[in-house]
Amino acid sequence: MFRSLIAYSNHLGLFSEDIDFDTKRLLGNFPQGYSHLALIDTSLTLQGL
Repeated sequence: MFRSLIAYSNHLGLFSEDIDFDTKRLLGNFPQGYSHLALIDTSLTLQGL
């Protein structure tokens, strides 16, 4: 599930504050810091750190 989420980032690996999951279009403010913090936190959790 984590890897599929990463596929929704843009060509720079950045996320906006919302994603249209049907079209994979990034919506809202960009780049969104909270999205990136959650991604980092989840990555560390999955690594067991």
